[in-house]
Amino acid sequence: MIRLSAKGLMMLTFFLLPIITPMSATHESAEEWCFAIITDLHMGRGYPDYGGEGIEDMESEGEEYYLTQRLERVVRWINENHESMNIKFVAVLGDLADSGEYSEMKKAKEILDGLQVPYLPVIGNHDVWSKVEGAEEKRVGEGFFKRIFNESFIEDELRKLQVEWEEVDIDDLYNYAFEYRNITFLVLDFVDRENPPGHHASLYNETIDSLQKWLNHSHERGIPAIIFSHHPMVAPKLRCFSILKYIAVKVATFDRKDLMKIEEIFRRSGAEVLANFAGHVHGFYDPEKPFIPIIMNPFFIEANTNYKTFGYTPSHIDVVTTEAVMVASNEEKSKGIVRIVKIKDKSIDFDTICGNFAALNPYFKKIAHCGDTVKIGVYAFTKLIDKEHPGWYGLYLDGVKVEERMVNRWWMPVSFKIDLSSHHNLTLEVRLNLPDKVVVENISRSI
Repeated sequence: MIRLSAKGLMMLTFFLLPIITPMSATHESAEEWCFAIITDLHMGRGYPDYGGEGIEDMESEGEEYYLTQRLERVVRWINENHESMNIKFVAVLGDLADSGEYSEMKKAKEILDGLQVPYLPVIGNHDVWSKVEGAEEKRVGEGFFKRIFNESFIEDELRKLQVEWEEVDIDDLYNYAFEYRNITFLVLDFVDRENPPGHHASLYNETIDSLQKWLNHSHERGIPAIIFSHHPMVAPKLRCFSILKYIAVKVATFDRKDLMKIEEIFRRSGAEVLANFAGHVHGFYDPEKPFIPIIMNPFFIEANTNYKTFGYTPSHIDVVTTEAVMVASNEEKSKGIVRIVKIKDKSIDFDTICGNFAALNPYFKKIAHCGDTVKIGVYAFTKLIDKEHPGWYGLYLDGVKVEERMVNRWWMPVSFKIDLSSHHNLTLEVRLNLPDKVVVENISRSI
């Protein structure tokens, strides 16, 4: 008989423990970790041709202006907070470009590459459909997006995360999936490729097949799933009046029958879907439409929303959108643009929204030539301007201020009239003195 000392018995138990104890596929960790969400950068918005040479110019750089500066501030904020908040990656939920131009996507990537954590993109309808001023919409942006955020890029970002499993399939639609910390993350492409500008979601067979396959993987592993998409998976509830205001701005992008197909896939797979995080929803100012204050233009809506409470979502899951980087905090109330999703064990908390950047969002509303005279209409998409906090609109010609106007109502557009004898570069600067800071944003236009 072999007798073991107490120390020897402890050593034997240590080495045999992995053999005699079955391993669980749903390993749980007490550590809370997070991922961040940003969406709808709309790089290039406000420029008729952001790259300066059109969509064919592969090397065009684009202008530095308030949206590039805002995204740089977002990247800086995440870098300053990712260690203390334990942020592992950033999901960028589509519309990185405003009009599908190569230069817009290139500029977005250039700034996002400054993140100190991996970032994972979703394709949006503005990334697929290109439209420069005076041209019809064409589906050329999709090729640019896949060229810049290609399969190698995604695999490199996932390698940084040290994911346990991945499947990248972006040859046709932009779908991919990965498993990280016992959650299956699905990135799904619902962008309509047939009807510009692709606001309405389309449920293609390839995306259905990917959804089914990856949810089966999640169920077999005994772990939950999270879905990222640009279009939120929501449709109007029958006899639900509160959603009518969202239908007006195309938030309910799915047909109910398509969401019922998705719900059936959820049921067949048996997988637990924790939430769908999406973009696409935001207020906007459209300079091409007549300006009728409040009623028609602009739109101010609440994009930091969970549609589960008033819309139809598949299997009644949480469907959550986040305010656009393009819009930012342009109303009296605080409105962040960086959503922090906290994960601990099997629980998920997505109510933390950070990154409250005061936004003015200046635009050239209209530029009309009459000989050497140019009439310029300008506007800022913000409600921060009021009688207590008037805004100042400054117009610069080739870097020299030619005129400045004070405005004390947010809905009031401003007109300038100047004489020009040759081509010049115009810059609109909007300035606002708030109690705790001065906000200045600008945009330029060559005429």
